[in-house]
Amino acid sequence: MECYVTSCSFTDQPFLLEQDKEFVLKFNLDYPGEVVLDLVASVPEGDWGTKGKESAFVTIYLNEEYNQDLILFYGAENFSYQRLLGRLDAGQHVVRLTFQKDKSSPNIKCISIKKAEIRQVRDTDPEIIFYKYAPIIYGRNLSDDYESVYTDTPLALYYYCDQHENLSMTVEYQIIFSHEDDGTPGPALMSRWGRTTDIEWVYRVKLDKYGKRIQGSEKVEEFQGPEHMTTNFKGKYALGEHPILQAATKNGNVSDHITSSYRFLLKPTLCHSRDVNREEVMNLHPWTYRVSAKEIQRQQNLEYPVNPQTPHLADKRFYLYIHSSKQSFNGEHKYGSAGFKVKLRNHHTWYSSTHDNHSFAYDGADGPFATTVKLPEGTKIGDIEEIVAYYVEFQSAPADYYIQVNGIRSAFLLNEEYLPKRPFIISKNVAILSPQQREVSLWRADDLESGT
Repeated sequence: MECYVTSCSFTDQPFLLEQDKEFVLKFNLDYPGEVVLDLVASVPEGDWGTKGKESAFVTIYLNEEYNQDLILFYGAENFSYQRLLGRLDAGQHVVRLTFQKDKSSPNIKCISIKKAEIRQVRDTDPEIIFYKYAPIIYGRNLSDDYESVYTDTPLALYYYCDQHENLSMTVEYQIIFSHEDDGTPGPALMSRWGRTTDIEWVYRVKLDKYGKRIQGSEKVEEFQGPEHMTTNFKGKYALGEHPILQAATKNGNVSDHITSSYRFLLKPTLCHSRDVNREEVMNLHPWTYRVSAKEIQRQQNLEYPVNPQTPHLADKRFYLYIHSSKQSFNGEHKYGSAGFKVKLRNHHTWYSSTHDNHSFAYDGADGPFATTVKLPEGTKIGDIEEIVAYYVEFQSAPADYYIQVNGIRSAFLLNEEYLPKRPFIISKNVAILSPQQREVSLWRADDLESGT
């Protein structure tokens, strides 16, 4: 549990952190543990969706030593940027923030601080293990020295905790990046993954029943290297026991070979369930939809007027986002997958998640998955009449092969601010799909209205 330590608020007038100023906050710890900095701030004139105004770059010093950097990407609105400062002993400490104009976007001149708060997870707290092994991520430097300032920036960190019979556990950390500049093209991202953010596992470690890294033959300490290769971690640690990695590719893979000069230590926000879509983490951090939409607007030529019958990337408010899960039987998932079609009231047209192109379909392992269906501009959730699951064939399957689609966990549109908009469509109906049964209705508005 995070315990409050101290805070500094600017209620009447925010603190403007400019090139020639610094922000200093002193605090005292009664106990050792991992420390969290929660900075509520905005970037005057900032806009992640506008070239030259994307973000501000702030460097954090702790006890007069370089700690990390902070990219403020949420523009002119106040936003809570939460970062770990690492493990600290009990006693007096000083955190100092400086604005780096030469590393910020060209048109950014300062940041506006509304509040700064220090919290702590003590060494004796059971949750400490999920904080102490969170990875330090050095920023990407493939195109230029500080490209995370304007593209593919890390937004949020969460983790899985897999328990084992001998009371050991494996903790796996995943990062949501604002986009991926390489890899799957944008239209296919929306169909195959239901998003244009890049969600990647970056580091996993096996711990004993006491929360210590397991050594010897049973040691597990890995990261997802280039080409999505699971790679043994042989790097260094800093700020306590935090492993050091670097964003090394344009599709969210990392390396323990460090070549860049700026870094981040994101706070792990939650323990996620493997039975639930990874995209549900975005729903818990709805602002991630907005940031990713702004990046796409800035970097891509979006289709307008929108034509829902084409796969071309359009404004993200013109899509229905669908979270579901599937399971293959009597054969592997390589044989086929599931897509979704949507019909609107008083329309005869069906709109498809894959646009009748099997290469756009989700092709990952069985379990939770997400997709989108592109719809006409102005569509409201109440305009949707029916959602159908359909069979997508990858290759010839055994005669008894089938896929079970486990309803709709959630289906929703985005509002004008690019945030998930209620009400959501939810269905517990199950669809059995096969080469012999290619379409099954999962949800009908008439059923909902009649109470069935």
